[in-house]
Amino acid sequence: MAVRARLVTLSGAALAVPLMAIGLASTARADTTPVAPVPPPTPAKLQVVPAAPTKVLSVALDMRTPYEPQLSCDPHDKPGVSAFAALMKANYKTGTTGISRNCDATVSEHYDGRALDWMLSAKDPQQKAVADSVVAWLSADNGVMARRFGISYIIWNTKMWREYAPERGWAAYTGSVPHTDHIHFSFSWDGAMARTSWWTGKATTSVDLGPCRVYAGQFAPLYARARTAACPTNLPV
Repeated sequence: MAVRARLVTLSGAALAVPLMAIGLASTARADTTPVAPVPPPTPAKLQVVPAAPTKVLSVALDMRTPYEPQLSCDPHDKPGVSAFAALMKANYKTGTTGISRNCDATVSEHYDGRALDWMLSAKDPQQKAVADSVVAWLSADNGVMARRFGISYIIWNTKMWREYAPERGWAAYTGSVPHTDHIHFSFSWDGAMARTSWWTGKATTSVDLGPCRVYAGQFAPLYARARTAACPTNLPV
């Protein structure tokens, strides 16, 4: 710090007043400390999803089916559902699957072996990419591929798509389970029994409506054969 004196006259007396010249230059200097360069943001990793399964298919398309709710208690995996699960796991090589469950008072196609849960998580980028790709493939063009497999409806990641009402598109699903950790597929009876064109090479020309109840409020007898006629409605108790 440099100190200088300046003469100041007060009432005729000359006084020497010290003045301090503060070196501000050192603080005004540009900071020359090296700054590490900031790397650019890392781009999101693109998930690679295998192509959908392919095979030679008939030109004719399987009939559209109405919703066929579970009426019987028959928790045994049906062949078309098992074959679809095996095809998905072999092609995409991810996720586990489950089909049948023990019956209770609720309605679920799991209870007659016609529903599949494919465990894929919406929180896992790779599994979500696979799930999104599969459900888009099945529901595209009003559900052409869903009809080839006999898939009645799909629930995935809080959305539901219906083969029997494709005009509704992917509608919001508000059930108690949001299906963010698995895809749910329910199958028609033709799909469950592997009678659709993906498996047979021939499109279905009639709709198997499954077993009928014999007594009101009771489970229907176990599935034995295809049924195309409507079930009776006036049932004894």
